[in-house]
Amino acid sequence: MSVESEPKEVFISHSSKDANKADEICRILEGKGVSCWMAPRDVPPGGSYGKEIMKAIRGCNIFLLLVSQNANVSEHVTTEIDIAFDAKKVIIPFMLEDVIYPEESEYYLRRKQRINAYINFEDSLNNLVKAIGIHVQSIDGEKLATASSAGMPTQAPQSTKGPEVVAVTDENQADGSSSLESYWFVDLIDYYNICVDYNASIKTLTMIGA
Repeated sequence: MSVESEPKEVFISHSSKDANKADEICRILEGKGVSCWMAPRDVPPGGSYGKEIMKAIRGCNIFLLLVSQNANVSEHVTTEIDIAFDAKKVIIPFMLEDVIYPEESEYYLRRKQRINAYINFEDSLNNLVKAIGIHVQSIDGEKLATASSAGMPTQAPQSTKGPEVVAVTDENQADGSSSLESYWFVDLIDYYNICVDYNASIKTLTMIGA
């Protein structure tokens, strides 16, 4: 009997010709606590590539696209982008090279904020880890709000990458009054950004990824 694997936070889409760079990025992200799915590593023995890739993309939170000339001419990468777009996944183009998107991909990518890794690879990786943490926090907040509105038991979203957290007292409302409900929201401020959680019960703001 097969055992279903847990969905991963990040699906890494890349050309097989960029496998060494993809392996390096995957290793660094997982070292930071970010779970990743990448072919062929995560395709089980005897598994169907197409089926496993579609399942992994639909189950992930973030679609990380490693953009290069090799990726631009890969039909498999183009198909993965299409699947991720249809599944409404967060798409992060990580530019390994200074290239222009092909026409079949530009429709999906032209309005996506990208990271130009060819300028400074190490700094770009740090920005990538921060962006992933912010997006995951935002997605967790949306899931919590949906579950709460449906009357399901909920708990506060937890960051998987262990970001630095600073708690700030909300002085305007720190009047000793209590609230029976907790309202969590996440404010995602574009790309460099701060994720803000507000808990009305304890009157605090939590700044994440500042």
